[in-house]
Amino acid sequence: MKKISWYLSFVYAMLLCTPSFAQDKAKYVELSQLRDMMTGDFRSMEKVQVGRQHDYVVLQSRPIWQDRSDGYWLYLEQFAATDDKLPAVQTVLHFYVSNNRELVCETYTLTDPSAFANATRQQSQLLKLSYASLKKSDACPLYFQQMGNAVFNGKIPEATCAFQVQGQARFWLALAQNEITVSNPNVNLSDGQSVFPIMIAAKYQRILPE
Repeated sequence: MKKISWYLSFVYAMLLCTPSFAQDKAKYVELSQLRDMMTGDFRSMEKVQVGRQHDYVVLQSRPIWQDRSDGYWLYLEQFAATDDKLPAVQTVLHFYVSNNRELVCETYTLTDPSAFANATRQQSQLLKLSYASLKKSDACPLYFQQMGNAVFNGKIPEATCAFQVQGQARFWLALAQNEITVSNPNVNLSDGQSVFPIMIAAKYQRILPE
């Protein structure tokens, strides 16, 4: 029995030392950092058009399904700051490591958004959200790279999306410390759909507890 235990410990130690295992582990550490940087409450740093009004935007995201093994999932809502009864945007984000060791974020819409409106503020309601309540979005996935300590850039590489982006505008999203920055948040695809529909404003700042 001792020989078997020693052998298993030796095999595990060898796995830890292999480059591929170490690289995979590092990628999942980056993925958890990316998830943490997108989780919480944020406020836009300037007013934007939200429905029929011009207002600041509040973005709230909460982790869901934390027992799943296929990456990290976030439920996200955005509200007009002065009229936050109903969210202007509801979506689910899925962060995972691809087979090519890339950090990917895909978006999902809700089949019945009204059933989960304000779920970021009601834990009991959020617990009712299931995978069956989602529909895969046609939006292009974002591919993230860690650019430095607590800095990530997300882009849509050419030829990775089934749609063509209108004009020369390019979309990217940057996470740094307590800020989210978006270039061309309103850039559309050739069929009129938004490239990454969850982002209304160009810059958000985390709302820190007082």
